[in-house]
Amino acid sequence: MSKLIERIKGVFLKELEGRQFLEVLPSGLLNYSLLLQKGLSTLFTSGGIEEKFSDIIRNDLNEAVRALAYDIPTASAMISLRAVGGAIRELYKALKGQECRLA
Repeated sequence: MSKLIERIKGVFLKELEGRQFLEVLPSGLLNYSLLLQKGLSTLFTSGGIEEKFSDIIRNDLNEAVRALAYDIPTASAMISLRAVGGAIRELYKALKGQECRLA
């Protein structure tokens, strides 16, 4: 078994030798290191607002922040719009008592 593991390790090391690696550093005006560490709570001045979001919306917003931190603004915008759409559907359901159906 250990010979098999050594062979696999050798193949992986050989494959990795020729690959170039790139470190992506956050850029922009926001404190991205704090955002990446603590999440959405650093964006809201009054605490607890992010806790009112569902897990799905909160996850989308956190992913949008990560995309923005790594200088992928288009992806950040698209993920943010998905979160907004989810929030609108949740609000509709809370106000109307039924799911929002699109034609």
